[in-house]
Amino acid sequence: MKTIQKRWLSLFLLAAVTFLFPACEGNNPDEDLVGVVTLKMKSGSNEGNRFDIGGATSIHVPCNGTLRLIINNANNFKIIWDGNGIEGYASGDIVDMGKKTLSKINALPSAGWTQETAVLPKHGYIVRGKGPDDSDYTYIKVYVKDFITNTYGGIIGAEVQYCEWNPEQ
Repeated sequence: MKTIQKRWLSLFLLAAVTFLFPACEGNNPDEDLVGVVTLKMKSGSNEGNRFDIGGATSIHVPCNGTLRLIINNANNFKIIWDGNGIEGYASGDIVDMGKKTLSKINALPSAGWTQETAVLPKHGYIVRGKGPDDSDYTYIKVYVKDFITNTYGGIIGAEVQYCEWNPEQ
């Protein structure tokens, strides 16, 4: 009887180890990327809901303005031109890459670029922008970790990660 109990115990331990240890594999690869910035962006028109395309090296045209990525009141990412009243001096687009983390975004798509797209948790995005004198785009990758909600469960923004990116490297 004890022999049977020992066999069952050993099989139970083997099964437990088999199912528990794969859950401990490795770290999140996006946490290991260099230059990743995590921030909480609010929906709406206040200063807490935007960042300049390109992060610290934003696409900025002296005296003319800056391209920005915002989350608008409809909870969409939108590219805006903050041009101090001057229009048409820069361009920018965003594309939803689907359920991809930052480290899984490795190539530029040929279609799907738009000025506004839905903010979706666990989705990755590529944002590109160009100033009037630039011949090349500046790129950033954005990942939406999750929505930020109020105490009633309404969406008031999103927690995002982003990093500058050169698609040719």
